[in-house]
Amino acid sequence: MSLNYERIGKAQGALLRWRQIHSRRIDGRSMRDGEADAALAIDDLSPAEFEALRGMFDAMGYEMRVIRDGEGYPGIPPGGFVALLFPNRDHGTLSPFGADRVWPELAAGTEPKGATAVWFGFLWLLVLSLLYERHGRPLSAVSDYISPVFTRKDLEDKANECIEEMRGSGAEANSDELPVAAYILAPPGGRTRAVDVRARIGRFLPLLVDCQVLEIIRHDQDEDVYRQTLLSAMQLNELYSLDLMHFVPKDGIADELRSILPRRTAETTANTVDDTTGGHADGADE
Repeated sequence: MSLNYERIGKAQGALLRWRQIHSRRIDGRSMRDGEADAALAIDDLSPAEFEALRGMFDAMGYEMRVIRDGEGYPGIPPGGFVALLFPNRDHGTLSPFGADRVWPELAAGTEPKGATAVWFGFLWLLVLSLLYERHGRPLSAVSDYISPVFTRKDLEDKANECIEEMRGSGAEANSDELPVAAYILAPPGGRTRAVDVRARIGRFLPLLVDCQVLEIIRHDQDEDVYRQTLLSAMQLNELYSLDLMHFVPKDGIADELRSILPRRTAETTANTVDDTTGGHADGADE
């Protein structure tokens, strides 16, 4: 039986671009232009074409999965499916959070890369707190991904609260011994203000949406409401160290960051990192 390489190529290109493809609209989530056609191409793959596509992804260092309604994951409409593309740990494939992408999108002006990495790690821990700790949810609770939601204001309030608690704990006065605190509390040229936090988060959340970590499910009172994607929930459970902190430019930044975060925010996420990565954050060159 001959293979339809046009159909295979369409499915491959869409998965490489989006990493998560829904066959049907769910919970107010908008379908992207071309997503329905890509889903149709995936659904129309013959068993031989599916295996050929999976083999192509495997050679590239990725794993393709198609999860259908009835397989134990909520948020998939009756008769629908979600196609997912995971980095393969054995191949050491880099995540979409590569340094070349993160620095230009998140950097505030000409700040050093270390500052950008610290702010990414700081905001990441807070997002994890909103998605997991606030709900008493372990990383293994993948099927609960549809329940936790938050807004930009929720993240801003949490970040500002943490910053004030850090200042109250004396971290600002000890910034020479805690350079992470200096990056967060007192960047060059002044003191971090609420407007600075808002600007950082305004660049951070679109990156997470673009990388299929979060999705916008509705718009309430002039604010977008964010939810974790199924891809993110599964990948956090299986590939935590590979997908989150590999781009940090110096080993130890993640541990140093956790050491100055308020205990009630950092405790659960710190334990999770240690349990799933052996306490090590992969580093990239600065």
